[in-house]
Amino acid sequence: MFRPGPANICLCHILVASLALAPLALIFSVWYADPGARWLEAHYLYLRTSIALLVIGAGLGSLMILLGAPLSSLLMLGGLALIAATLLLTLARCCNGFFRTLFGRPLRDPKSYLV
Repeated sequence: MFRPGPANICLCHILVASLALAPLALIFSVWYADPGARWLEAHYLYLRTSIALLVIGAGLGSLMILLGAPLSSLLMLGGLALIAATLLLTLARCCNGFFRTLFGRPLRDPKSYLV
């Protein structure tokens, strides 16, 4: 499980979906970034992209909430909507990657920021 392979990729998707353990999944996906097999590299790239989307979306949403507190409640609601959309996209990407890894199917486009 702690070697590059399908079990590790599934574990990383579960860690990202838990949100609290996403940094551990990032460590695994960077550590095993070059395992030799092209399909494994694509899955680890997909994991890193998912984590990057989570960090960027949650960070921007939080910033909008913090800036919106003294300025506008509409800005706060926009930040909350951005965080919710980010969480839904991350969960969809985790489910997609998990099931594609579990069934041995390749990813459609590992460089895409959508599902």
